[in-house]
Amino acid sequence: MPKNNRSKITQTPSSYDVKQGLSLFMDKDIGAANKKSKIKNLPEDQRPREKMLKYSPEELSDAELLAIILRTGTKGKSAIELAEELLESVGGSFKGFSGRDIKDITKIKGIKNAKLVAIAATMEIAHRILKQAFREKGIF
Repeated sequence: MPKNNRSKITQTPSSYDVKQGLSLFMDKDIGAANKKSKIKNLPEDQRPREKMLKYSPEELSDAELLAIILRTGTKGKSAIELAEELLESVGGSFKGFSGRDIKDITKIKGIKNAKLVAIAATMEIAHRILKQAFREKGIF
């Protein structure tokens, strides 16, 4: 067999072609999963920020409110899904954050210092609002 034909036989299908084909297949699956979990792919009236602007904060679920604070999700998980996981980890409601070491939530994949600080700051603002309101009413 001539040298040229031999190289064609050993190179077809090349491992590169197989890897490239698998890569394209995998990327499509991963891309589809990521597209489904991105908030920007939701209808506009179902996106937390837009929903809040169009209606009111009362119209949003706890997870949607928390998603606004988190701002972003993780690879394959939207901010809403991350917020739902976070709420579930503290008992399913905001009350679950009370009395906990806030640093415990960094055990959840996608919750790092920036998100931790945003949540802690929001909790402190809520605490100060309540404290001030109670003082004004003479409760404290």
